[in-house]
Amino acid sequence: VVPEWDVRARLTELAKHTKALEPVLAAIRPEDWVKRGASPTYVAQAKSVRSLALHVIVSSRKLAEQPDRLSAANGRDRARAG
Repeated sequence: VVPEWDVRARLTELAKHTKALEPVLAAIRPEDWVKRGASPTYVAQAKSVRSLALHVIVSSRKLAEQPDRLSAANGRDRARAG
């Protein structure tokens, strides 16, 4: 079992590193690519990546505040799989 302080630190780092990707993701302009003939699929993919990054940031911050919820969520996932 990972100590609570370590879980907090890891989740905080995950949020920090994912947040650092935001400027990179914002710089990706698939709309410009589509104007030059690329598939519109790139626009949807870029939106999806930005949305998922935000989800990782928000979720990891919330779990860092209450790392005990992580084990509860993990137990629910195991119950569904079994």
